[in-house]
Amino acid sequence: MVVNYDIPFDSEAYVHRIGRTGRAGRTGDAILFLTPRERRFLGGLERAVGRPIEPMEVPSNATINQHRLDLLRLKLTTALNPGEDSRREELALLAEILQRVSQEQDATPDQLALAALRLAVGDAPLLVQGDENWMRQQAPMGRNDRGNDRGERGYERGGDRRDRGGEPRTRVGQAGAAPARGGFRSEDSQPEENMERFRIEVGWRDRVKPGNIVGAIANEAGLGGRSIGRIQIFDGHSTIDLPKGMPDEVFNSLKRLRVMNKELQISRHQD
Repeated sequence: MVVNYDIPFDSEAYVHRIGRTGRAGRTGDAILFLTPRERRFLGGLERAVGRPIEPMEVPSNATINQHRLDLLRLKLTTALNPGEDSRREELALLAEILQRVSQEQDATPDQLALAALRLAVGDAPLLVQGDENWMRQQAPMGRNDRGNDRGERGYERGGDRRDRGGEPRTRVGQAGAAPARGGFRSEDSQPEENMERFRIEVGWRDRVKPGNIVGAIANEAGLGGRSIGRIQIFDGHSTIDLPKGMPDEVFNSLKRLRVMNKELQISRHQD
């Protein structure tokens, strides 16, 4: 599987990327993240690959949980039929262990089966229980946050001249949006309503781009591109606006998330 965090503006580059899924006669999937304003580029990519690119819906918690339960049931059904005779001796030893534990713990067959399933599932929670309302929030788009239709390419080109002066380049609104009209905003500006500002320890010195940050955080936190607000990149750190009410487990996972081979070490921004 190949995951494209941002849309390539060169069709040949896209074909080269997704070609990795079909090497040596293999088949695979390619997933592409894009913003509503970037949909107009899809036609060129579809002509390049010679087939339509089908839209995907972000799965809900219920869909993910049902898939996990179905997969566990399939694995359990498969395990009931050992198949190879070479494993029958091993299964006999497992049966002996079950009988011994049952006698020692006075456990019923159902209790033993549940304990075995818990071992198979592992320590990670089987079911997703995150706040879907938080995941589906969208960053507000003001009149001045429209940017242009050139996406991130125009954004980078417009900001190169400002790097030398030490000013931050700013990503406003949804993923790939260009700077707001009226110029770049300072770190002192306040986040939009229902958004909270965070600091991450990666900046221009690490050669990070807004697309790197958006793609990594969107994938790790399960956020849509429009749920991510303004990004400001400085020499040694960056700030990013995310929806208020981030669950603790998401916050902790983002601390360990690596971008440009550096941990984000995300923290709440102090004014």
